[in-house]
Amino acid sequence: AMNTNKPYFSVIICCFNSEKFIRETIDSVIKQTYSDWEIVTVNDGSSDNTENIIKDYISKGVNINYFFQENRGFANARNKCLDLAKGEWIVIIDHDDICLPKRLEIQAAQIKKNPSSKLFFGDTIHFSENGDIKNQFSTIDFSKIELEKNKAANSLLKYGCFIDSEGVMFNKAAALEVGGFDERYSYISDYDFFVKMGRLYDFSYTKEDLSK
Repeated sequence: AMNTNKPYFSVIICCFNSEKFIRETIDSVIKQTYSDWEIVTVNDGSSDNTENIIKDYISKGVNINYFFQENRGFANARNKCLDLAKGEWIVIIDHDDICLPKRLEIQAAQIKKNPSSKLFFGDTIHFSENGDIKNQFSTIDFSKIELEKNKAANSLLKYGCFIDSEGVMFNKAAALEVGGFDERYSYISDYDFFVKMGRLYDFSYTKEDLSK
């Protein structure tokens, strides 16, 4: 049964004019095989139908903590999600991505297997409107990548951002420890955040597909 006080996972969704995709994103969380979660969604000043869609789910009893703000940018919305999240573990899914049904189950198992890690990621499938599909990990040489603390940061700086945000789950307390997401950056705030986390904490990954 779901513990509404303190869910294990807080699935964070930052929204901006998301009406085209947000239903599929929320549905993909509802369909998870692992049920101890809440959704935290920050609507960063959308002018479309995003709010009505989310409120429709809330009225049906879906466990969504919803917050609207005037547009303050992506990193700010990420930090607001962090602030609102009640779970110990934060799962990123963005408004144009979907979680595969076993994602949370796989990530719960990752946490148990790797007690020293504070950030976890997995493979993701990229698909385009014309039907092209490729796996994120197909371009990564894991024999070169080290994921122990500090080495994880160096690997990210050396090989670029091989971590896909929609496959990421991390510890909330650890994220606050590194100062969350840097609001000076519009595009690289996730990458910067992964580097900061990788200086202090071990990372761990799974080759299983988590999202697309």
